[in-house]
Amino acid sequence: MPTSNYTFDPLDLARTALIVVDLQNFFMQPGSPFEMPAARKIVPNVNSLLGAVRSAGGLAVFLRHTIDDAGPWPMPAWQYKDPVMRQTLAKGLAAGSEGHTLSPLLDVQPSDLRLNKCRPSAFVPGSSDLHEHLKARNIDTLIVTGCATNVCCESTARDAQMMDYKVLFVADGTAAPSEELHNASLLTLRYSFAEVIETREVLERIDRAARASPTNLAALNVNLEHWEI
Repeated sequence: MPTSNYTFDPLDLARTALIVVDLQNFFMQPGSPFEMPAARKIVPNVNSLLGAVRSAGGLAVFLRHTIDDAGPWPMPAWQYKDPVMRQTLAKGLAAGSEGHTLSPLLDVQPSDLRLNKCRPSAFVPGSSDLHEHLKARNIDTLIVTGCATNVCCESTARDAQMMDYKVLFVADGTAAPSEELHNASLLTLRYSFAEVIETREVLERIDRAARASPTNLAALNVNLEHWEI
């Protein structure tokens, strides 16, 4: 695998956000028409990162893919493979539906930011107001997790880098419909758009950053054995 162009270490936790992309019932529930079994397997890693980032003073952000024809920028019908797919997505990802809801497997807290997006990338104009929320908090570093690696995660990570965010893309905290698609995205992202990294290394960097700041350390008290990965 080619060497990443970037290494974002040390982390400034006060300026870091963990982005959890589209881990919704529509993609997570057994029997869902768009079920992605691999997405359930990454939940322990995502939850470990959520706990560590929050404790260190970072921001947790949950994105929810949303199909809304009345929204500011609905996707045109020609972008869907067939009408049946369009209808399935529209029903399963309508705001407020069961499929649209974040998976109950996730560690979601009241302090977390929850945003809808209407395009694969959260940063495309009109897709969401993620960029505005991050800038208001002086965030400049993103840790990307979620699904699907090769669609919404990659699209969001690429655009984030184009908008001057430092991007850490968690290889074992993202999931795709197949290993081939997952690995293809990791190769491309690592080549030019992000630092591709494993969960344990992210936790270790959070630990080091906390130890470098007495204030953060008192709040975090990280013990890597505590985080389930």
